[in-house]
Order: sequence, then C-alpha cells, then structure tokens
Amino acid sequence: MDTEKREKVLIVDDDPGMGALLRELLEKRNYSPLTATHPVEALKLFKQESPTLAFLDINMPDMNGLELARQMIAVNPAVELVFVTGFGTFDNAIEAIKIGACDYLRKPFNLAEFEICLKRHEDRQLLREKVRKAQQRYYYLVQNIPVLIVVLSMDMELQFINNASIRMLDITPEEAISKPKWFMDTIHPEDRNRVKRMLTDSCHTYHQSHSMECRMLHTRGYPIHVLLSTIPPATPSKEGHTTTPLIEAVAVDITDRVMLERAMVQNERLELLSTVTSEVAHEVRNPLVSIGGFAKRIEEKYPELSEPGIILRECSKLENLVNRIRDYLEPIELRPGECFINAIINQAVELIQENIKSQNIDIICDLSPDLKPVYMDKDILTQVFLNLIQNAASGIGSDRTVHIKSYQTGSSVNVDIRSSTFSPKKRDPEQIFLPFGEESHIMGLPLTYRLIKNMGGVLSFAQKEKEITFSVQLPTDISSIDKH
Repeated sequence: MDTEKREKVLIVDDDPGMGALLRELLEKRNYSPLTATHPVEALKLFKQESPTLAFLDINMPDMNGLELARQMIAVNPAVELVFVTGFGTFDNAIEAIKIGACDYLRKPFNLAEFEICLKRHEDRQLLREKVRKAQQRYYYLVQNIPVLIVVLSMDMELQFINNASIRMLDITPEEAISKPKWFMDTIHPEDRNRVKRMLTDSCHTYHQSHSMECRMLHTRGYPIHVLLSTIPPATPSKEGHTTTPLIEAVAVDITDRVMLERAMVQNERLELLSTVTSEVAHEVRNPLVSIGGFAKRIEEKYPELSEPGIILRECSKLENLVNRIRDYLEPIELRPGECFINAIINQAVELIQENIKSQNIDIICDLSPDLKPVYMDKDILTQVFLNLIQNAASGIGSDRTVHIKSYQTGSSVNVDIRSSTFSPKKRDPEQIFLPFGEESHIMGLPLTYRLIKNMGGVLSFAQKEKEITFSVQLPTDISSIDKH
C-alpha cells in the first residue's frame, strides 16, 4: 500500500531498540511509522507529518513525554496519545489521563497488550469516522432541506439559519446572521407579537411543539405565508421546564396552499352568488315590467300626480340592477396563451397613463424580472389590470401615487396594486366584488373578480386606515384555467 495512504504513527522513545520494535510491529500491521529519539525532533516531525497516533515515552531527557504531549495537543487536539514507560507511577497515569491520553503501555509489554492497544485505537477511529459521516449527513440534510430552520437566543437574536433562506427569502445565511434581529424583523408586523409569544412560550414546555400560521417578508417586501413550528427542547429541569438557552424552529412555505384555499372559497362564493343572482333576475324582471307598465298608465291618466314618476325612477334602478346581474352571468370565452405579466402591466399602464396624469396621479412600478409565464387570455388580463389601476386611482388620497408590485411565490405570480384613500374603512371588503352595488359596477370590479376566478386566480382586497391594496394571484399551472 502507498505509504501516503497509510495511517501515520509517531514513535518517540530515547531507546532506539524500543523505537525499532514498535516500528516493526506497526509496519506489519500496515501503518506508516515515524520515529524520533528526542522530544524536540519529535515535535518538529509531528508538525510536519501530522500523524493521528503517537506512542510517547514518559521519561526522556530535556522534556518528558507529558510535557511533549501538551505541546502536541496544542498543535492538534485530535491526535491520539499512548504513553509508554518502564517506570510508571499512579501519579503519571493520572496526569496522562488529564492531558488526554487514550491508552497506556507499561514496559515490558507483550504482543497481546500491543494488539489490544491498536484495536482500541482502530475502534475509536472507526467510531470517529461514523460520527463524522453522520454529522456530514446531518449538515447536508439541514442545509438542503426545503424548509427554513432557525436557531434563536432567548432575546430573539438569530444564531443559525440554513440555506433555505436563499430560496424562500432571497437572503444568504451569512447576510441574515450579520443582522442579529433579522428573524423578528422579517416577520410581518401584524403577526410579530403573536410569533414572539409563541416562541417565548415554547421555552417553558417539555417535549411539546408549538405551531402557527404567519407571514414573513421577502427581501423585496412582499409577504410569504408560512407554517412556523418550534422544535421541542429535549432537556427538562427538575420542575419539568427546559433549561436550554436556545429556541429552535422551522418554517414551511405554505403560500401555494393559502392561495388554493382562497381559490376554493372564491369558487364556492361565486357558485352561490351565481345561483342567487340568477334567481333574483328571473323573479324580479316579470313583476318589474308590470309595475312599470301600470305606473306609466297612471302617469298618463293623472299627470298631476308625482307618485307615478317616483315609481318609474325606482323601477329604472331595479332594471339597471337586473341588467348588471344579467351581464355578470353572461358566459365569457377565454383564449388562453403564454403571457408575461410584466409586459401586460406595462401595456395597461401605457394605456391609462395619460388619463391618470391628467388627474395629477403618478404610477410607480416595481416589477420582478424573474417571473414565470402564465397561460391566460392576454387581452382579458390587460382589461383586468386596467380596471384595478382605475379603481386604485379612484378616490385616491393625499399620496397621489399608485404603486404596482409583481413577484413570484411558489407556483403563482402575484401583483399588488396599492394606493392611498380618503374612503372610510369598509366593514366587509369583499362586498365590493358583488354585482349589486352601483359604484362597484361602474369600475368593473365584480366582472374583474369573476374573470380572475375563471383563469384560476384569486383577487382580494385589503384596506388599512388610509391605504387600499388589490392583490392578484395567478397560477403558473395551465391545468387551473377554466375555459368558460
């Protein structure tokens, strides 16, 4: 066997005969022995060759084996030391153990004792190799698993984060670690207190995990829905509480699942709405025609009465409502094809730009360059974004700017259209997507809502004190689109 591939063993003994004997025994067992008769020579050889095992004579001139061992361990703490002496004392044995001796041979030793000593060394080496491989597998698992793993101190400072941070949040572990408060700063402000309470509570329970859904903020500012779970501590105190000073947690990206749940709710709502609106349109139209006809006759016969005019105006309102319901239920044929959302947004902005500028309103776009294409009707999508931008600009507040952001999360492309507003906060924001209100009909929101649903997407509306946001989620999966 090539000596470079054999395990190197250092023999340090001022007795050349003992050195030669150990060298012969080691060579027969396929080791690569290195010999030295003086401690200074041995230390130099140790630094040059980096052996994994050393046989040291305790009693040597200028420097005894115990002091040599201390200096060798300072150079390489992993080296295994076997002390060999013909004048062993109990004190020497204790001191050798304190220094870090792995074994002890007393001269004269027989072949069986030497074989046992080598066997113990080989067993330890084998165990170390198993531990090293297990640690390596654990490291690769932790770093490559598609789940965010974090370790926090009790004051919520980040101690460790794995490579999933790159894929999920577009930040390297090194960048995140450089900002101790990064983790809590990344939690959405509205969820931050709940998350902190859960993580703090997890420190006082034994063998019990805590979980909650929350939002984390991507480096580009958009939210990602995650399921955050703590890893239960393993060491309890006498009272049953943990004594660990660290908090370990994992975060799974569930943005796609949240979108799917919202799409299912939206589909159920639209199916119920279609049933109700169809029934309303059918039941209202016939009596409405009769009421209007009778009101006209009364008005012609008694022109001095004001009541028939009032009845006719109210009938006209009801007729407009019925027409809105009819238009809402009208089938829409889609002609899907590969679309790039940023190009469609830019086209919509270009079409509406002059009208918006005349109202002293600016449009600022923050469009992610790496969006996946979607398989949808380009013309209908353009109309959808035109309607949403127009709605965002309608009733705009003091900050006369419409902000448009596009980004990718999982298998969906997302677009947020945000603006300031003077309007009071709505109790039920979803009502703006119903076809019964005159204001929402003018801006086309109910139809926009239905079009996005037919394309497999989700349209939602959120309002803070002085800000509104329309959020569109569109799947990149072709199978989710509805052709009608």
